[in-house]
Amino acid sequence: MKWTPYEELLRASLTRTGTIRETKENPGELQALGWMPVPNSGVERLYVRQQVQPRFFFVDRVRQAEPPQRALDLMQQIDLGHEAVVEAPPTAIGPAGTVSVINYQPNSVVLSTSSLTPGFLVSSETYHPGWRAVIDGNAASIVLTNHAFRGMYVPAGNHRVEMRYYPTGFNVLLVVTGLSWIVAGLLVRRRPEDG
Repeated sequence: MKWTPYEELLRASLTRTGTIRETKENPGELQALGWMPVPNSGVERLYVRQQVQPRFFFVDRVRQAEPPQRALDLMQQIDLGHEAVVEAPPTAIGPAGTVSVINYQPNSVVLSTSSLTPGFLVSSETYHPGWRAVIDGNAASIVLTNHAFRGMYVPAGNHRVEMRYYPTGFNVLLVVTGLSWIVAGLLVRRRPEDG
């Protein structure tokens, strides 16, 4: 079956989360792909994938995809549990390390990582330019990974990795709102008194 780029992205996203509600496929094909029906779920067709990647994990290898459309092609050819696809030139990494979640909030993630060599950490969560990362308090770059997700290079050793979301439009809105209040205050002060 040939998937459109959108369907492939959706399929990759669903295989990360492990749950799918609707599908055009027949149940036999889904079960062959590792999706099992959930009995008595209250939903007409609810499937759960038995083997999914964790939300955060290290990979053993990073491949570069250029142009971006090539990322989808590469993703179909590799084991996404051990390899990641990035658009920037990859940096050498070693064997996968370990990662554990210390704190997880919708706009903030704190992780503890450990690896003997530099590694590449993959997040199964959506990439957006508003995400910022620090490793042990030092700024780190988040890389667009596997066409739609976040990833980052992590140095060897034990580290505290923090990712926070700062919506760029929100900061502009705060500045405009603050300036509006200042201008309104000045206009009210200069208004001549009635009398």
